[in-house]
Amino acid sequence: MKKISLFLLVVLLFLMVACGENNSGDTVNNNESSSIQKQNGDIVDADNGNGADKGVIEVDKNLFSVEITIPATMIADDDPEQIKAEAEKEDGVSKVTINNDGSLTYKMSKAAHKRMMNEMKENIGKTIEETVSSGDYPSIKEIKANSACTVFTMIVDRESFENSFDGFATLGIGMGSMFYQAFDGANAETIKTTIHFEDSNTGEIFSTAIYPDDLN
Repeated sequence: MKKISLFLLVVLLFLMVACGENNSGDTVNNNESSSIQKQNGDIVDADNGNGADKGVIEVDKNLFSVEITIPATMIADDDPEQIKAEAEKEDGVSKVTINNDGSLTYKMSKAAHKRMMNEMKENIGKTIEETVSSGDYPSIKEIKANSACTVFTMIVDRESFENSFDGFATLGIGMGSMFYQAFDGANAETIKTTIHFEDSNTGEIFSTAIYPDDLN
């Protein structure tokens, strides 16, 4: 799934900017933090992509397959025929349809979709590990996440954190989380990622970032 995953990652960056401009502050999922586990949520029903381009990713769960529709606005200048040809070579992708509105609908097996979701969750875990261990963000001591990859807690040296640019580390985690939610079938208007900042000395949550709201 490497080619399709790379393509979807690129187009999702445009989706997240759009969500940041259009979301209206829905309720945040405050599940208790824990270590990341490979656990897939349900996929909600959506339109099949043959209507007007809504500018968001749509996921449709069928009995034996999953369909993911990428809006035309996210394909930009890429050749849809080339994307279709390359994607249909991927294991588990049975068909790619170029819709009348210019959007693309990927039809894949449930196993292929599950592999894609697991890959995204593993990438979030790698991002967390690299953020803590790389030395690029010295004030960040530990990062915890709930199993749904929607709520994160950064345990930091507060004084050092507030006097540095280490807060930029939230961007990669927040984008990865929203990416995961979108392809797990979450409605674009309800996608939320919450990142708490906890003082390593006192255990106090002294600040919280919420994506995509804070992209504004």
